[in-house]
Order: sequence, then structure tokens, then C-alpha cells
Amino acid sequence: MPTLVKIRGQVPVLTDNELRLLDWLEFDGTAWIVGIWLLAVNGKTQRPLRIIAPKVKPVVWKHMGSELLRIFEMMPVPERLIAQGFLQPELEHQFEVIEDPDIYAKIETRH
Repeated sequence: MPTLVKIRGQVPVLTDNELRLLDWLEFDGTAWIVGIWLLAVNGKTQRPLRIIAPKVKPVVWKHMGSELLRIFEMMPVPERLIAQGFLQPELEHQFEVIEDPDIYAKIETRH
């Protein structure tokens, strides 16, 4: 059964060519960014195609919390990783990627 997560906000992420604002969420004890969401047929939920996190020790996440995501402003995330999930071998020590995670988020409606 998929796990419901909450989008916590947006974080600036430096990519190959630009600074982008991407959604972030907390899952499995750490913070993850989401580049691509897949909309459910009912239009009420969405799920991430992949989630990406900086590879750090859990103790660092406990002390820094969401501030850990500021690392994405300084450490470029290749656009190919965000769009296609291609993690180059030389970057495997920097990023953790989960393809098609079993999670979803509700789409907030604005009135």
C-alpha cells in the first residue's frame, strides 16, 4: 500500500544551466527533492517519478533537518538525473535516488 507523504515546500536546486525551485518531502527519515510528478487519473493525488536526496549520514539529517536541502544550492544536480534518473557513476557517492517510490501526495486545492 502506498505511503501518503506531505510536500513540505520548495527548495532551490542548482542544475546544469539554472537554479530551479523543486518540491521537497520527508520520507523514510530524510528529505528528498522531486523533479517530476505523475498526476493520478482522479486529479486528487500525485506520485513522484523519482526522489533524490543528498547522501549523508543519518545523524547529519537529525541535526540539520530541512536545512540539509540547502546543499542543493551549492552542489549541482544534473538535469539528466532529475528528468531521466541517470546517475553517473562519479556522482553515486553524492546522491541517493529511488525510482518509482511507493509514495503519493494529495494535491492541495486553492479556493
